[in-house]
Amino acid sequence: MRIRVVVQSQVEFDRSAQRADFARRCAGGDGERVFLANICVNCHTIRGTTATGTAGPDLTHIGARATIGAGVLPN
Repeated sequence: MRIRVVVQSQVEFDRSAQRADFARRCAGGDGERVFLANICVNCHTIRGTTATGTAGPDLTHIGARATIGAGVLPN
């Protein structure tokens, strides 16, 4: 499994923290409703929701990730 280290200036870090806060405030949108209403929840977890599957990857914070698929694909 790849591990990616990102070095940022304080300004860049603050900007990324603001994006993460925005994503939290947007929870409950159409994408979340579709995800929770379908079989995705049987395999995947998103912390803070009713999706508690254990067979697939944890998708919490997927939008904030630089890569997906264990670092194989750009997000």
